Amino acid sequence: MTRFIVNRIAQIIPLLVLLSVFIFTMMHLAPGSPESFYLTDHYTEEQAEAVREQLGLNEPPVRQYLTWLGAAIRGDFGQTFTYGVTVTEVILSRLWPTLQLQLLALTVSVVIALPAGVISALRRNSRLDHTITTATLFGLSMPDFWFALLLMLTFSVHLGWLPAFGTGSEGLFAAPLNLVMPVAVLGLSAVPWYARVVRSSMLDSLAEDYILTAAAKGLTPTRITIHHALRIAILPLVTVIGLSMARVLSGVIVVETIFVWPGLGQLAWEAVIRQDYPVILGLTIFTAAFVMIFSLIVDILYTYIDPRIRYV
Repeated sequence: MTRFIVNRIAQIIPLLVLLSVFIFTMMHLAPGSPESFYLTDHYTEEQAEAVREQLGLNEPPVRQYLTWLGAAIRGDFGQTFTYGVTVTEVILSRLWPTLQLQLLALTVSVVIALPAGVISALRRNSRLDHTITTATLFGLSMPDFWFALLLMLTFSVHLGWLPAFGTGSEGLFAAPLNLVMPVAVLGLSAVPWYARVVRSSMLDSLAEDYILTAAAKGLTPTRITIHHALRIAILPLVTVIGLSMARVLSGVIVVETIFVWPGLGQLAWEAVIRQDYPVILGLTIFTAAFVMIFSLIVDILYTYIDPRIRYV
């Protein structure tokens, strides 16, 4: 196991370097220029040159990247163009609001999807199974932005029950009412995916010989389902949850922008709009490293969920 972990960590570093090269190249090929956001409408070429010099954009792209890479290896991802602080500081300041949403949304997703998938598998081809399947297909086809706007229109505009924007608190934790709609969008949007995976894996698990053997020994259906079938069937769900961590920014960008939530998603949107190169690079590397490390943790969890799995 130790060798496996070391090898996986060693693979992360070159992947992050290649990713940074790709993102850096795409940023410089994109139309527009960062200095345009710091100049008035009628600026001279000398003023633009001065701003580019201040932002460090006058150097050749290759030298810019090598300078950034050398600093990043030491843990310094540079100074933001627009926030007046380092990239690390602005990412850390926006990290906790996003983690609140993600952790609560993941809890909601698993609590709903796990029993829904199990019940659907146990009642295969029943009316309840068809109802759950139809609901999951409807959920899979519903865009996050549409669901978010629908909730906002219903519960904020028409009913006035929930606040539409912000965290509702300047402390460490957001106000409960402000969490309801963002968490609902992120959590419920993942339920159909998770429920389908649980149903499929449960059907495969229930068809295994050891399930028939357990039933022949006189074990109760509840014990067979929970202690035997579900324990193996949960492995694909763990995999899917690990893969869905890649949505930390992709899904959160939409939700945080709509609900004006001061997290990493809104930070990414602001950085792209303002072409804040250091923030874009720093966020990309941070997110990619998080996904890779979480994927490693999922692989390690496999060995505890199913002792038959061994890594060499």
